[in-house]
Amino acid sequence: MLRRRGWVLMTALLLIVLAGRDAGDKLVSGAYLDPSAESQQAAEVLTRHFPGGPPNLVLIVETSTGTVDSPDAVQSGR
Repeated sequence: MLRRRGWVLMTALLLIVLAGRDAGDKLVSGAYLDPSAESQQAAEVLTRHFPGGPPNLVLIVETSTGTVDSPDAVQSGR
């Protein structure tokens, strides 16, 4: 009886390994990305048209008067 249990366990394990051998190519680390989602398609278009890596520096700009797009703020930022 124990022999059969061992064979059943080994056969089940073998089938699981065989069924999951190609799963590594389809998995994404950290998230599930749906290739048909608009957001994913937009991200791919942006990556194709604007290649590059993540920014090394991020600036937070504030102004006491007007907006950051006002001519005075733009001139100060140059």
